Amino acid sequence: MELKECGKKINTVSFFEVEKVLGGYLPEEYKAFMLEHNGGRPTKRLVLSFVEHDPETGQDFDNELDIYSFNKLEDIPDFYDNLYSSELIPKHYCPIADDSCGNEILLCIAQNEKYGEIFFADHELFEEDERWTITKIASSFTQFIEMLQEQSL
Repeated sequence: MELKECGKKINTVSFFEVEKVLGGYLPEEYKAFMLEHNGGRPTKRLVLSFVEHDPETGQDFDNELDIYSFNKLEDIPDFYDNLYSSELIPKHYCPIADDSCGNEILLCIAQNEKYGEIFFADHELFEEDERWTITKIASSFTQFIEMLQEQSL
């Protein structure tokens, strides 16, 4: 995967402040990706298909996301604070990317069975508590990257 407009080069110390804000630890596979790229926009269109559930209708439907950009490490604390303080996402869900429609890709860093899983946060579907609907799309960051399909822009 080739990315452009990546952030400044970071090192392992760079993660401490972000993890402090998020209240958890980022998985090593994600840290390795960030050490190499520190976010950025794909040079080719990256897409992933998955099944999403509409809590209002109770129906499942096929959905596809594209990666508009991966978040730079220095931007993650502000993105997280804005989404979490607005009660749009649960605590300990790190916004790692977004799609071209403004939806978020989240990495769960809660110390539970969901740790390291990747979720799609749909800004047009809401749960009963008014949070965005989140749908699991991968069991790990590595699996998420492997699921992305490149298409020419």
